[in-house]
Amino acid sequence: MGRGGLVSVAQAGTILTQLSTSFLRESLGPGSFIPHGNSGEWDAPRGVYLRIGQP
Repeated sequence: MGRGGLVSVAQAGTILTQLSTSFLRESLGPGSFIPHGNSGEWDAPRGVYLRIGQP
């Protein structure tokens, strides 16, 4: 119990769309598909302003 899962077609389509650039890069240069954590290449800049009390 607790193994496996079900992915619907809509979910698979979203995953493939979001990762299409990474899949293309991996096919052109094996080993390039690495985890990036919570930051993405195309994300908007964040954390550019200091918070109150931040040095």
